Amino acid sequence: MYAVASQLRRLRRKWLTLSSILYLHHRHFTAKIYFLITFSHGKAIFIKPLLFNPLF
Repeated sequence: MYAVASQLRRLRRKWLTLSSILYLHHRHFTAKIYFLITFSHGKAIFIKPLLFNPLF
């Protein structure tokens, strides 16, 4: 029973790490797209994504 619990914990930690990496990557990607959009419009102002989905 203990082995199963430790395995689940390990799996959970792995999943949390993976999800956090994906979250950070998604944020970076979204920010990059927004920056490109604002830059192409001639405004070098970095606009933080307001329509940012908190689930991602």
